[in-house]
Order: sequence, then C-alpha cells, then structure tokens
Amino acid sequence: MFDASPATLKTNPVAAVRDLTVHCGGRDILSHVSFDLPRVGIVGLVGPMGSGKSTLLHFLAGDLEKHGLAARFASACYRDAPLGAGNYAALIGQRPREEAGTAEESAAAFMQRRARLLEHAGARETALLCVDEPTAGLLEPDGRRMMALLAELARDRSIVLVSHNLTQLRGLCDRILLMSAGRILRDVAGEAFFRREAGPEAAHFLDTRNLALPRIDTEPRHLAPEFRQAAKDLAAHILPEGGSGWIIPNRLWLRKDNEIGSETAPFADTPIIYRIENGHLTRTGPGTGSLTRWPNEDRDLLSAAASLRRDVAAATGIMIEAETDGTATASRFLGAFLIRMGLAPETAFTATERCLPEAAVQHGFEQWLWDMDLIVSLED
Repeated sequence: MFDASPATLKTNPVAAVRDLTVHCGGRDILSHVSFDLPRVGIVGLVGPMGSGKSTLLHFLAGDLEKHGLAARFASACYRDAPLGAGNYAALIGQRPREEAGTAEESAAAFMQRRARLLEHAGARETALLCVDEPTAGLLEPDGRRMMALLAELARDRSIVLVSHNLTQLRGLCDRILLMSAGRILRDVAGEAFFRREAGPEAAHFLDTRNLALPRIDTEPRHLAPEFRQAAKDLAAHILPEGGSGWIIPNRLWLRKDNEIGSETAPFADTPIIYRIENGHLTRTGPGTGSLTRWPNEDRDLLSAAASLRRDVAAATGIMIEAETDGTATASRFLGAFLIRMGLAPETAFTATERCLPEAAVQHGFEQWLWDMDLIVSLED
C-alpha cells in the first residue's frame, strides 16, 4: 500500500490530496487515496480498467457530480489553495468516438486533440493538465507526436497522464502511480517502475497489463478464496500451541469431550454454551430464549453458525462443548462458523483439523466446506 506519511509526500507540490474516498451510493470507487503532483513534469497514472484512474482525474477537475459521484477527503489543495470552485485542474478527457481507421483519420484526430491541449495549456491559470488516454485510437506515428507534444508542455507545468500504452510512457514519466481496485498501490520513479524495482504487484502488471485485486470495501464472503484473510479478531492460527483451547482469544473457547466437566476452561460460568451431543446442536443462554436446538442439517448448521457469529460480536465468554461422538456435527458446525467468519474453505478445513480429533473430521468434509461457502456467497 502507498505510504501517505508526510515524509514520503513531496514538498511544494502543485496539487496535494490526503485520504480521498470517492463513492457512488454505497460503493467506494476510490478508497483512502493520498498523493501529490510536482510543479513540472509528467506523472503516469496506470492500472487495469476500472481501477479508478479516470475518476481521480475527474476529482482534480471538479466534475465528479455530473458523473453521479461524491467525494470526502482530509485535504485537497491545488496551486497552494483549497481545491474547489474556481480552482480546479484542466481535464482533457477520453474521446472514444475519435477512433482512427486510416492515416488521414488519425492525423485529423491528432490535430483536434493537439488543439484542445494547446487551448488548455495556453490559459494562464492552468498549472496542471489531466490528460486521459490521449493516444487512444491514433496510429503509432501520431501517438508518438502526441507524446512529444506532452513532453514539451510538461517543461513548465504539471501533467498527470492516464494511458494503457506503457511503451509510450517509458522514458516520458518522471513518476508512476500504479492503481488497482480504487487504491494507489505504488508511487515510484518512472525509471524504477520500468526496471521492475517497484515490487511484485508492479512486475505482475508490467507482465500482464492486469492486476486483479478486491476492492477495499468488498464483503469477505464475496471474495475469491485466494484473497481472503482471517477475519478481524479471529486468531491467526485458530488455536494456541498445543492445539487445545480458544478459537478466538478471550472470547470463544472450544472444549472437546475429554475436557467437558474439567476446570481447565476460562469460561466455566459463561451464560452462553453451544453443546454438540448425539448429532444435535443446542444453544443455552440469553438472547434467543433459554434453549435453541438445531438438527444436523446443512442449512440448520449454517443458521447455528450465524447465531454463534452474532453472539461472538455481542458477548464474551462463549463456550463450545463438542462431544466427538462419531457424527459430523462438531466438524461441520465449527467449519460453518469459520466460513461465516470469512475464512476460505481450505483455511477453515485446516483450522478444523487442528481444533478437533482426527476421527471427528470425516471424509468429504473439505468439499462440504466449499458447498457451504457457495451457499453463503449467494445469500442476500
């Protein structure tokens, strides 16, 4: 993640933005973005489609509202004053209708774009040009002419340039901002970026022109398993060394059948107990009546897991008493709870193996977890 601490942000920028989030309804398009732009030179803004590049330019140009977007931020300055009415950057946006199929059409499109650039650059108050895909649809010779024009204009002003043509950016950009999923992942010198010195994400983008990352506000149950981390407050390794005890430290304790009745658990007086016995799951305690019982059916176990998740969020000192009696109830309830907490099925499988005796984890359990994960992901 881009380090937005004051030490890393450049001094005397033409524009400086801190903690910018742009949203549409309940969805974040940009998430906690911080950056600055130099007084002169070109900053390349790169990343896969949908990563938020054009949205960032629209923010600097002050036209989010007409696109149905709204922003919140800690601070945003342009030309040493707050970014706002009468103090916005100039935007030369995408013009997809100008696709050129012949050399003549390409030359005509170049001249039109050149005229727009020079018009904006000629305005005395324009210290920052936001240029979005200036070579899209142009044939290669006109694309080179456009980049040469931008290099010339950048001698005495700042340009932030969005382009999917990385070949044209190499040797042109003083800095590169790499974006994905509404975030700035890297802010590095242009030469370092193209020398593959900006980390694995940047190297992957250079190789594939893609960088599929989940949006920061995505619900864990909607993520592909490879992107899921252990949910907040869930222990990294599920159990302490020795494989017995808590699932969530100081909140949720697992007692297996050989421990039930002992005084080893810290929550002996807990008011909420989930007990697994004879293929059934029972909850005792306040909140849903004195006794709630679920049979050993998939939907019922998922319902019980949702109940436990609510209890964990609202209370401390919850006990699971698991009699491993040869049925699959203990492993399936614990696995369903871990899926509800946002773990990927393969992680939940490994964790459940650590929590319960080997005999309690029956054949086909991992596939069952994948089935439950699909059910949860399709829930409203």
